[in-house]
Formats: sequence, structure tokens, C-alpha cells
Amino acid sequence: MNVHNLIRINEAKNQDADKIGGVKMVPQKRYVKTREEIEKDKRLEAKAKYKLRTLEDGSVDPTDKTLLFESKFESGNLYLA
Repeated sequence: MNVHNLIRINEAKNQDADKIGGVKMVPQKRYVKTREEIEKDKRLEAKAKYKLRTLEDGSVDPTDKTLLFESKFESGNLYLA
């Protein structure tokens, strides 16, 4: 497929749209997030992160079965791939 040819055809269609009264394709404007939206996203991301249970000394709790589950889950994915 010739990309340059497709670009020329698209440009020609857009130029002809003005003459015929059609709608000319306008590039979409870039959406800019507000400071509040950025802060909200950061708070939600922090809530979504899972933290392993830890003991008082800071080491990982051996009774936390999350790593065991994740290991089996990923092993299954690797087997299927």
C-alpha cells in the first residue's frame, strides 16, 4: 500500500469539500487536564495500588497469599502463551 498516495487522495478530498460545500475534516483539539483532574487521577492511582501486608519490622507477611496467587496466575498465562 502506498501511504503517500493515500495522503494525496485525502488532501484532494479535503480541498474539494470546500468547493462542493461538503464538510472539511478538522483535526481534533488536544484535551488538556486541569490541575484538579490531575490530582484526582493521582489519588485514584494511589488507591488502586495494592500493597502487600507487612509485619511490624517492615518485612512481608508470610501469611499474605497474594504473591502465591499472582505466581499461579502468571504461570498459567505463560503456559497458554
